[in-house]
Amino acid sequence: VLFLPHPYPSPTLGEGYNNCMRFPYNSPLMVGRRKQLRILSSKPEVLLWHRIKNQRLGVKFRRQYSIQSYVLDFFCPEKRLNIEIDGKQHTKSQKYDQYRDRYLNALDITVLRFPSQRIFHDLNSVIEEITKTCVPLLK
Repeated sequence: VLFLPHPYPSPTLGEGYNNCMRFPYNSPLMVGRRKQLRILSSKPEVLLWHRIKNQRLGVKFRRQYSIQSYVLDFFCPEKRLNIEIDGKQHTKSQKYDQYRDRYLNALDITVLRFPSQRIFHDLNSVIEEITKTCVPLLK
């Protein structure tokens, strides 16, 4: 597993690069944070989750999955696909999101980002885009 320096720690908890190095995937150190994020899920996250859970798109997605100190909204390990829902808070953290995406890309993880408003107004096209992205990705 590739470990890159972590110049942008999580803005919410201040986790850094060293906290989760021993368990890069779904670290036991992040269980509480993942559980908290599931409980506090936004409406767009809940809407999308109901459409992709239980292998409804033919692949298994995990909700609030951690890689290093990052918690991904939805992750498909089989396709190495991360889906992020960008709400209002993401307009303030674009540099952080860009670094995070580059980091995940370096781990061969594809990142799809959707604005929360698109989930509300055009969920079917979001599902279609996710499905089209899943098909060509190699295992």
